[in-house]
Amino acid sequence: MKLLLAPWGRGMGHITRCLAVAVEAAQYDDPKQVSIVAEDRWATLIERIGCMQEFFPPELTSIAPWDEWDNIHHVRQSLAADLCLLESIKPDIVVHDTRLTMPIACALTGIFCAMIGQYDVFPGFIYPGEVMPLPLWVKTLTTFNIILSDYNLPLLKDDLRELLVRNPVIIPSIPEFDPLPEKTEWPEAWYTGPLLWSEGTYQHIPVLGTPPHHIRLWSSTDSTGS
Repeated sequence: MKLLLAPWGRGMGHITRCLAVAVEAAQYDDPKQVSIVAEDRWATLIERIGCMQEFFPPELTSIAPWDEWDNIHHVRQSLAADLCLLESIKPDIVVHDTRLTMPIACALTGIFCAMIGQYDVFPGFIYPGEVMPLPLWVKTLTTFNIILSDYNLPLLKDDLRELLVRNPVIIPSIPEFDPLPEKTEWPEAWYTGPLLWSEGTYQHIPVLGTPPHHIRLWSSTDSTGS
């Protein structure tokens, strides 16, 4: 099994959660079949775990990770980078940590995709005291719907997070701390407990022991979107 881990964002949590999945994956298969997209500063640790290191293009990583997602040129570039990565590695499974274009790339290539994310990545979540979702989730709708329409994929209705939960979600927490919203129109979600790379995971991650073809991929025939 070839596994690609694609964290996005400059916070330590994104990369360390993916490293925890890499440690867990090594229990199932040859760790050299695991690739992680990461900056140079993680090279020694990735080598120690026994994984392969990949990179996003510098023209993408030089931009603040949550900026420009309403810019059609940036989204097209990001999707192209993801598709190039998938073509190069040819993974059986992709696990990303909030990489916004990766679900589209995986849908276009027929590769099974899951996301690491907490309850705030589910559509409709609003932080206490707020009345609207974060701007990232709503100002990007038009841009992403253009991309989805280009590829005859189902459109988004109200929230970019609808795209993220079209695939299974790995929740690095426990239900008491990260309760799911009552509305459950997403394929599947798993609680793993905290993902700590130095300790492995508290529970096995089901996606690593499940053949990808046993889990439905979303497509243009799904009812999600309009």
